[in-house]
Amino acid sequence: GINAEYGDSFPISRSLGVDLQLSLITDPSPSRMEETSEMEFSGDESELEHEQSEVYSEIDTRCVRKSSVSNRSWTKTGIHDLPPEIVDKIFIYLDVRHLRSEVMLVSRYFLDILSSKEYWEIRLAAALRVSTTTHLKVCQTELDEMNRIGLERCVHALERAKSLSYTENCQTTKIDTSHYGDISEVKLLSHPLGHLAISGSRDHSIQVYDTSLLDKGPKEFWVASNNDHGGWVWTLDQENGPSSTRILSGSWDGNAFVFDLARGGQLTKVNEINVHSAVLCSRFERELAIYGTYSKLVVGYDLRQGGEAFRLKQHSKSVLSIATSEHFIWSTGDDQALSCYDRRAGRLFKRIKFNRGSMAIQYHAPYLWYAGIDGLMRCFNAEMKLVSKVDFSGGEPILDMRHGTGGTVVAFGGKVRLWAPTVNTTMWSEVDLGATSVDYRDGLIMAGGMGNCVNFYRHKGDLCSL
Repeated sequence: GINAEYGDSFPISRSLGVDLQLSLITDPSPSRMEETSEMEFSGDESELEHEQSEVYSEIDTRCVRKSSVSNRSWTKTGIHDLPPEIVDKIFIYLDVRHLRSEVMLVSRYFLDILSSKEYWEIRLAAALRVSTTTHLKVCQTELDEMNRIGLERCVHALERAKSLSYTENCQTTKIDTSHYGDISEVKLLSHPLGHLAISGSRDHSIQVYDTSLLDKGPKEFWVASNNDHGGWVWTLDQENGPSSTRILSGSWDGNAFVFDLARGGQLTKVNEINVHSAVLCSRFERELAIYGTYSKLVVGYDLRQGGEAFRLKQHSKSVLSIATSEHFIWSTGDDQALSCYDRRAGRLFKRIKFNRGSMAIQYHAPYLWYAGIDGLMRCFNAEMKLVSKVDFSGGEPILDMRHGTGGTVVAFGGKVRLWAPTVNTTMWSEVDLGATSVDYRDGLIMAGGMGNCVNFYRHKGDLCSL
């Protein structure tokens, strides 16, 4: 379960406990002993006093650990004899995946610390600390989201995003692809294809890359290509389901193809959908391809039945972007409208008209994120009520957007910005990648745009083990 959640990037080190004891113990000098002896402890040699931590209503960056520990002999020099407050500070310097996949297995003491909610609250506060005087505050929408998916995953996502704010430790890798046209769509794939990325171009082709070989050069980095489409490839999406290896592509040629990448990333076409109109956007649910067309339609195609499951006409012009959830389908069009279709009721739930439309929307439970051509990022709740509105691009049109727990990345005017999910709006990083399409996951930004290159922005030395 741990590997499925945090990846398989770190080998298990059976000598980790010994390494920690040798490298992390503080100086056991008499002066140091005197300092530590002044710390207050509760309990005695035979019992451990356990206190229940408070459920915090919000993350307070000044929170202090309240756990108690037995009054052990300070003549010992093992790390297990340090109080949890000290161990907390040591663990701050270790990656979350190291903690979950290795350190928790060392001892019961480490397991107890890393299983406590208050440790992850402290770690979250540290991730939101910009300087000794500046602390970011998580907005309520993001705090709800973090509590829903778990603090450990949130801390990991925030720390990976924050690592890109240290520009002196980051690098841009520019890869010349075999595309000979502008790149219109890029996608970082998820488990079990977490090491792969794909791009679609105006030259009608799809390229597959192995991001774990990013430093090896183009010959090793390229995995496969496909030229089955007869028109501009507008949209790419991975099937939403456990262990899915299939992707959906849509093109100006009026076709949507389903490819299977299970054979080492090779593009094996397994389904072909004749749409009879240019496919401009798509979402790939389990066995259901949902796409928006130039002919103003949102169509759901059942891959099991081999026919259309539904056909919706909710726009007066072409459909530019789609987002889906279990109960709703959202779409934006060239008519500057945002439509919400209720899948349970089988009817239009709400329609909102804007002065300027959107080319990118995304549902990240429990909110819908709407990136406007006016440069504003809007957040809507399940009732389609506006929760927040922030300028993410200085008024320039947002061409593409990805929202996640660690932050929100937007592409505009060739630039890419990664924003922290906080009330006091903070930009983690800004880099000029010539981007019109962007994706982000686990500390890696992928961008495509004018020319035949894809750009990757990451922390130096980071291999993308997602």
